[in-house]
Amino acid sequence: MGSSGIDYVYIPLVSAVVVGLLGLVLRWSMQAQSRRGSSRVADPEHGLLIGVLSASDGEAERVRRLLSQEGVRATSRPQGSRRQVLVWPDDVDTALRLVSADRDRRR
Repeated sequence: MGSSGIDYVYIPLVSAVVVGLLGLVLRWSMQAQSRRGSSRVADPEHGLLIGVLSASDGEAERVRRLLSQEGVRATSRPQGSRRQVLVWPDDVDTALRLVSADRDRRR
């Protein structure tokens, strides 16, 4: 089996083009993913939970109960002299909307 000298040009050229296209596809897919998920990141200290409110003990417990009544899985933890209300990542948008609406109602 003989090979022509042209194979020595085409094989590296085709390989470089394929690697370049794969690099562009990977870059595009990682940019799309980072735009989706980079807005909120869980604090490693809390595990997967994300804080949505820091308030006095009574206020944090009231908000936690409000969120639970609305179907949002919420908990709270001490944070210095205050308490922080934490929710799961899937519930963050709903929790923030409910907390904001509750604040507006209480004004």
